[in-house]
Amino acid sequence: MWTAINLILMYYLAVMTNSDKNLKKVRIMADFQFGKGSGNVLFPDTVTFQLSKTKRVRQILNDGKHIATVRAKDGTLTLSMDGAATLHQYIPSPKGRVVICEDAVPFVAKGKTTSEFSNKGIILGIT
Repeated sequence: MWTAINLILMYYLAVMTNSDKNLKKVRIMADFQFGKGSGNVLFPDTVTFQLSKTKRVRQILNDGKHIATVRAKDGTLTLSMDGAATLHQYIPSPKGRVVICEDAVPFVAKGKTTSEFSNKGIILGIT
């Protein structure tokens, strides 16, 4: 049985353009991945999309600058340097930051990865 909310939502989605739908999707993805409000900061109303052959969002651009890519494998966003810089300005420190100890800097500079371990030796994350 259709409720009034379902009918309103169906109407709302039906009148939205594909660009509006894509913008709504990527904003929701960014909010989920980077925190509430990130989607609006990363993707203003002026963004444009490059679509795949199957009409899915692949690249997100703002004023011709690449902001993010939607990974086909898992649907997560990978940020460009411009997108990361925008998000870095928005998220207050120290949240969303990785601090590398001085001993690891030469290895990371060569493109190696670093891991975060708990005090029990369990890997918490790899950057």
